[in-house]
Amino acid sequence: MIWKFLNICTISLICLSYFTFAWPTGAGDCNVDKMKDSPHGAYAVENTGGFSINITKLTSPKIKISISGPGSIKGLLVYVQNDKGEHFGGFNNENTLFSFKDCSTEAKNSTLTHNSSQEKQLPLDFEWSPGTGSINGTARAIVVVSFSKWYKLDNLPINS
Repeated sequence: MIWKFLNICTISLICLSYFTFAWPTGAGDCNVDKMKDSPHGAYAVENTGGFSINITKLTSPKIKISISGPGSIKGLLVYVQNDKGEHFGGFNNENTLFSFKDCSTEAKNSTLTHNSSQEKQLPLDFEWSPGTGSINGTARAIVVVSFSKWYKLDNLPINS
């Protein structure tokens, strides 16, 4: 009897741990490469799935970062990094489906992620500015379509 109970508990824990890797309230890491290689990333696809990241220069120094693709997404991690791999600048987030992820001690608004698993229609546009200093960096993003479909988008250089 006790073995039956222990087996049920073990199977339940295994099933629950499988579903907890979905991170429905935000990205599980601050780095798209680590997200891709995370336990959830075992399902990551090695292409962009038709999704892309684009920039449009607005009133200097502001930039519009857009995520587009063939359908809606459930999750997102997007940021701009410098040549040292540090997140910098800041997003002006007016979309209630996204929130800031604390990934930098100096740039609190430098990283955006989803805050629910609700469908997000594309395209998505975010206003970003470099703060002080250089605008040179690389925009990086990963999108989540479903538990088994993650797409790391091509890195996009941003130069002043």
